[in-house]
Amino acid sequence: MPDETEISGPYERAFDALDDEHRAASLMVKSVLANRLMDHTEEQGYTQTQAAEAFGIDQPRVSLLVNGRISKFTIDYLINMCEEAGVNWDINREEAYAGRFKS
Repeated sequence: MPDETEISGPYERAFDALDDEHRAASLMVKSVLANRLMDHTEEQGYTQTQAAEAFGIDQPRVSLLVNGRISKFTIDYLINMCEEAGVNWDINREEAYAGRFKS
C-alpha cells in the first residue's frame, strides 16, 4: 500500500507545500493541462473511449487522467494530447507559478 502523506497548512493547493517552486510550477502546469483536457471531455460529452480517440491515446491513459494521476504524464505528452484534440494549451508564467510568481 502506498504511503499517503497528509499535507496541512495554509496552502491553496498541495503543490504549494513543496519547497521547490520549480517542481511546484511543473506540477501546476500539468494540472492546468489535465484540467483543460477534462473540461474538453465534459464539454463534448465524451466517454473515456471517445476522449482517447480525440486525444490520440488509449483508454487506460484517459482513465489515469480522469483519476488525477498526472504524475504518469509529462508536460510534452499533455501538450500533444491538447494539440490532437484542439484544446488550448497556452500557459503563461503566472499560471505556472500560480501565486508563487517572483518578479
